[in-house]
Amino acid sequence: MFRCATSSGTITFDTQGSADAVYSFLHVMVINMAELYKIEHAVSEYSSNVNNNFPDFARSIINFVRTERQLTDETSPMELLVDAGCGSGGSTRIFAPFFKRIIGVDPSEEQIAAAKSDTNCDNIEYMLGSGENIPVEKETVDVIISYFAIQYMDLENYVTECRRVLKQDGLALSFGHDYNNIEPLDSGDSKPVQDILKSFFEAAKIFFTNNRPDLGCWLDRYQSIFDNIDGINKKRVDDICHRQEMRLIDFKLRLLSIPEYRSYDEDVHLKTGKHPVDELMLDIKRRWELSQLPDAEIRIIMTYSFFVICLRK
Repeated sequence: MFRCATSSGTITFDTQGSADAVYSFLHVMVINMAELYKIEHAVSEYSSNVNNNFPDFARSIINFVRTERQLTDETSPMELLVDAGCGSGGSTRIFAPFFKRIIGVDPSEEQIAAAKSDTNCDNIEYMLGSGENIPVEKETVDVIISYFAIQYMDLENYVTECRRVLKQDGLALSFGHDYNNIEPLDSGDSKPVQDILKSFFEAAKIFFTNNRPDLGCWLDRYQSIFDNIDGINKKRVDDICHRQEMRLIDFKLRLLSIPEYRSYDEDVHLKTGKHPVDELMLDIKRRWELSQLPDAEIRIIMTYSFFVICLRK
């Protein structure tokens, strides 16, 4: 017997001991959670506050692709990339220099509209679609990417579609990241805060596990998703890092612009009277002895640790 607390009450699901049944049930809930990204204000907040401008990461991915495909020409662009679950296009645009043509697909009309309104790349086209229904001919795609999107897909159908559209040496790369560390850029005591970040995300993971398991499947660096992929060659990459300058307020807004974390923050506030994201910012500032400064005046360097699932025929 499996019970899951949702915003509308507790659902009881009889799994009869089947792990596959639990996974299928949670996948349905995650698909429903994806609907949050179609809400107009969520699209606007995510587009405004989540900066996916990771050019160094894009170059690292391209170097990995060229090595895996044994490509000796490091200057010529590849033919076609598909961004499955492109959202508002932030993770799509950083790959524009490396491909002759890019197609971003997303099931949300609102996200596609936002992506089309915020691009000046002639080689990118956005259209409705999904990782399970990519609008291209078979064996035409060099690379498929999905940034924090594979958890909303039906894995079996996604793998089938990857096998259909990828070239014989093509790759499908699903990736996300952890917030590995934050450092104050030009003020305060730069004491490490990894333990504070770890405590926040572990609390979120425990909360999701106990109350909203539909929200937390990506908090294990996609390991559970990786374990459930069958019918295609697969490997993991876990050694890519990226540093990005921002303000502390940008980090806060980034978290709250992600519907999953906003849900966590609001649910905990209802139960405890405290906003865990606000508490996280306060803990960081206390560690740095910057409690007197507003978040908007604290410049930081964020270090991301990326995790990548690589699929190929």
